[in-house]
Amino acid sequence: MSQNAREAKGFTDLAAALREATRRLHTLRVEPAVRDRLTRKLLAITQASKHDLESAAKRLRKFQEDLADAENGTS
Repeated sequence: MSQNAREAKGFTDLAAALREATRRLHTLRVEPAVRDRLTRKLLAITQASKHDLESAAKRLRKFQEDLADAENGTS
């Protein structure tokens, strides 16, 4: 697989993960302050993805853990 193909797949995979995180965030039933904090984190990750795909992917993995905690009421 060429470098360009790997990068394209990375962008595609990250975009799909960002869409899924957004969907999960929209359906989350938490206090407004928790939702606001998570929304700001997701926006920052989305912005970072425009400049550093690898870093954004790492941050998104951590965000997904935070989101799971919020879904389970442990946030």
